[in-house]
Amino acid sequence: YTLQPTAIWESAGRWLVEQQGWSYTPPPEHFAFSASVVTSAANIIRAMTNPGDQIALMVPLYAPLQNIVLACDRTLIRYHLQQNKSGQYDMDVKGSLSALLDTKNIKILILCNPHNPIGRVWKREELLDLARICQKRGVVVMSDEIWADWCFERFTPFQPVAQEVGCKCITLGAPTKTWSMAGLHASYVVVADDELRKQYLEYTEPSFLTFASIFATEMMLVAYDRGGPWFQAAKAYIKANIVFLEHFLLAHVPGVRLVPHQATYLAWLDCSGLGFDSGKELNSFILHEARLVLSPGSEFDDEKSWHFQRMNIACSRCLLEEAGSRLLAAVARRSRTR
Repeated sequence: YTLQPTAIWESAGRWLVEQQGWSYTPPPEHFAFSASVVTSAANIIRAMTNPGDQIALMVPLYAPLQNIVLACDRTLIRYHLQQNKSGQYDMDVKGSLSALLDTKNIKILILCNPHNPIGRVWKREELLDLARICQKRGVVVMSDEIWADWCFERFTPFQPVAQEVGCKCITLGAPTKTWSMAGLHASYVVVADDELRKQYLEYTEPSFLTFASIFATEMMLVAYDRGGPWFQAAKAYIKANIVFLEHFLLAHVPGVRLVPHQATYLAWLDCSGLGFDSGKELNSFILHEARLVLSPGSEFDDEKSWHFQRMNIACSRCLLEEAGSRLLAAVARRSRTR
């Protein structure tokens, strides 16, 4: 059996401070291993709430985080983020979000920081306001920060901000997006609050859910200690891919617009300019005409995001150029037949 050496959490703690901007180094005892961020979320929900309790999250959002709420027999409350004139999504913390928390009995709010799929990096002021309203209402914030290393603007970790105002928070993190190692199943939670940490460990430890394999253990040590240079090179390459895609769409496919992109290697594409009447038509066009396998917007928010597509651009430039060419050709063919 493999127990995680203290060195893992010392390395992870240094990384959080040096690379993600934590204002303090979390001590090793605040960390607990988990197989994945989604696994952590499910365990937190089961450990800290009861069947039927209300769990809130902000959509459009990565579908598994929504699905686990329902799978745990909890009540899912969706808060719809709104786009401003630039296309960027905002959370109206002091307005509609605060009103939602006032009218519901929310036990946990799931925060995606930065937010997948919209690529939004939340500002410190927004997170501080969120921490204040959650602290006032006794809402625990579960902050999914698996994409924190992939921010192209200043990232603010939620837990240090939450501690300023006494908001209870659990951070979900992992090296797997950073170094593309999701198949090794390695992540962690960081819980500063003694009561929350006790609840979490009492639920997970009896089932050995905090044990890692030897492969995950060694991977985390090597990645956090020696993986920085590789990641910085990869991040620079992805940033150039983002710039290429944005310029390509503006110049050649104006019916598809890249939503302002601040984080992740997932491009959130607004396809409303293509003129489709339904998600079914758009999805068929992307798959069968453009011959691209993208993630339909309806997977992230059934009600309002059917005209979006999510594109993974963590690929070689030549592959991204080929994708752009296929999309351009498909749009041109459609224009000629309309």
